[in-house]
Formats: sequence, structure tokens, C-alpha cells
Amino acid sequence: MYSTSLTWCFHPRHNTKTYILNGYTYSMARSCRVGGRTLETLCSGKHHRAGHKLQILVDQAGQIFYISPPLPGSTHDITAIRNTGLFDHMQPWHCTADKEYVGLGCDTPFKRRPGRPLLEWQKRFNKGINQIRYVVERSIAHLKVWRILSTSCRLPQPTTIRAINVIRKIMFYRPPAKPHFPSN
Repeated sequence: MYSTSLTWCFHPRHNTKTYILNGYTYSMARSCRVGGRTLETLCSGKHHRAGHKLQILVDQAGQIFYISPPLPGSTHDITAIRNTGLFDHMQPWHCTADKEYVGLGCDTPFKRRPGRPLLEWQKRFNKGINQIRYVVERSIAHLKVWRILSTSCRLPQPTTIRAINVIRKIMFYRPPAKPHFPSN
């Protein structure tokens, strides 16, 4: 179920890295109603489109370490990341994330409370977090080179999920090591 890269990614020599986490919703249709029926489970309330959600983890250099299996677009980011089992392999304090991951233990920006502006030091902190997080946004932009992730996809849902899983496998493919034969 999980990418084979999870065990490679969190090998002990990678433990000290800081990762950036973000969710990305790619759309399957331009609206939540397709062919006269509503796609409740796939409909993202934020984007008002039917699609799937991916959780993407990158390091500070922008190298993609993990892409989650596609989940329904209506899944909240916290629920999505909990369903992936990612934090079974790493501690959440090794992650920087956006405001949708508040409560997991990741470094997240401060949210403004209704009727109360952010303090100056909170604004500076948020600016620092956003200067770190730009890397994951760039990585998502590079992922959108795959046409299925950048435009509305009209393929049937099982075909779309299969295509996304193929992209995930291509991204993390490592050719087998060349066998070493001792010379005589």
C-alpha cells in the first residue's frame, strides 16, 4: 500500500533532515456534479472540484521523498497524513507544514484568531515558515509536468488512481545495482 521509498527515505542516515509537507488536490472534473450526479466523496470543499488528494513530502533541497496514495478529495489534510502512516516512520517535529496540519506537532504558521491581529513576532515567524515552505510548492509545480496532475482528468476513477500510482512508482524507481562478479 505504501511507497517502497518510505523505508529508504527514513533510513537512519536521513533522520536528521527536516522535511516539508503539503497536500495537493488534483481535479478530475471542473465541478462536483458530473453527468447529473454529485461526487460527494471526491468533492473538495476548498476547491469546489471533484478530485483526489496527494500528500507530498520533500526535503529542504526540493527532492521528493514521499507521495501518498491518492485519497478522495474531500479528505482533510490531517486525516490524509494520518491514513498514510507516514508518522510511523518519522517524528512530526522533523516537518514544516502549512496551517492545515496544526495539531500534529509539525512546525506550522500561526493562525489569526477572529478579531485579533497577529503580533509582529508571529508575522515574522510565519514569514520564516513560508520561506522554508516554498520548496514544496516548487516540487509540486515540477510534479505537474505530468499532464494528468496539471489539468482536469476525465478518465474513470480506477484508471486515474492507477495512473497516479504509476507516476509514483516512476518517481521512486531505482534501477537494480549492477552485479559484482569477482575477476579470476
